[in-house]
Amino acid sequence: FNFQGTCAYTLTKTCDSEPTLPVFSVRVKNEHRGSLKASYLDSVTVQVYDVTVTAVRAENGIVRFPFPARVDHQRSPLPATLARGRVRLRQKGRAVLIETNFRLQILYNWDDRVVVKLPGALAGKVCGMCGN
Repeated sequence: FNFQGTCAYTLTKTCDSEPTLPVFSVRVKNEHRGSLKASYLDSVTVQVYDVTVTAVRAENGIVRFPFPARVDHQRSPLPATLARGRVRLRQKGRAVLIETNFRLQILYNWDDRVVVKLPGALAGKVCGMCGN
């Protein structure tokens, strides 16, 4: 679906308090591009396993991680493996694919499209713009 506005939006996140569920969130930030009448994806941020990864529009092949003791973010080329192998990031065609060990997948083309896939085990246990 399409949505306008320049806020940060939660596409999906864990909303069930079941202790065996992985805690994660997928947020997007929109920006104006040349017109105040339209907005487009600027970045996608995934938080999982105490790791935060951000893919920013037009930074193809690069992702950002918070860097301790600095205000800005460290940029890292793909591929990358985080959280002791539980989070993997790689280039897939012209997009970044972020995958977790519990089968959460986020595909972002560094421009105007993001696709989120969740395993069936999370049905009824997530919330956000993508709902359940």
